[in-house]
Amino acid sequence: MLRSLQSLVGYSVAAEDGAMGKIHNFLFDDHAWIVRYFVIETGSWLRSRRVLISPVAAGPPDWSRGTIPVSLTREQVRGSPDVDTDKPLSRQYEVALSQHYKWPHYWTAEMIFATPPPPVEVFEPDVPLEGDPHLRSAREVIGYELDAIDGNVGRVEDFVVDDEDWALKHVVAEIDKPAGKRSVLISPRRIIEMSWPEMRVTARLARAFIENCPEYDPAAPVNRKEEIIFYDYHGRPTGRGQEAA
Repeated sequence: MLRSLQSLVGYSVAAEDGAMGKIHNFLFDDHAWIVRYFVIETGSWLRSRRVLISPVAAGPPDWSRGTIPVSLTREQVRGSPDVDTDKPLSRQYEVALSQHYKWPHYWTAEMIFATPPPPVEVFEPDVPLEGDPHLRSAREVIGYELDAIDGNVGRVEDFVVDDEDWALKHVVAEIDKPAGKRSVLISPRRIIEMSWPEMRVTARLARAFIENCPEYDPAAPVNRKEEIIFYDYHGRPTGRGQEAA
């Protein structure tokens, strides 16, 4: 099922032995366009720490209850490496995290529901300290200015994610027009640059093309009908697994 990332903020995360906390943010890969980590606000049981959980550990969300189960215990989370989620993650930290949980360092969508999890790689002995330039905070990027190839067209409003593989399917853009603001969907594959210093995202699309995209209602889930309209407008085949233009 397709959902907006912002609609999932605040969802409860259920460990195997009790409530773990609530989703605070998502860290995604702007090259593979997939969610790499959930940022969880643990609450009072763990001194209100923020911890990172990979979708590898997540089960299918319970939409009626607003809950995402994870195949972890609270004790495992208690012993996880500390992290400042407001700063870039070093690769050294990502290695430590994956070794603690026995997750793969880098994974594909097909790995998410694999049982048992893939074996852990061991990086020896030198692990670079710099962060991954493709790892982005959804909270940070939402609100960035959106530029077409021929000028500014609006801003990033949200992302639409598939809860089966946690791939980012669409960028939700808020478009400024003389008649008022409207929301549209564009493919993340059309994003060619994200500038943190300038707080801007650039798409390989003309401004008029984006402005004339079919309107999207951010308050409603993306359904099959909207997907077909989206693919038709972008001139691509419909169906699961097809990449939009």
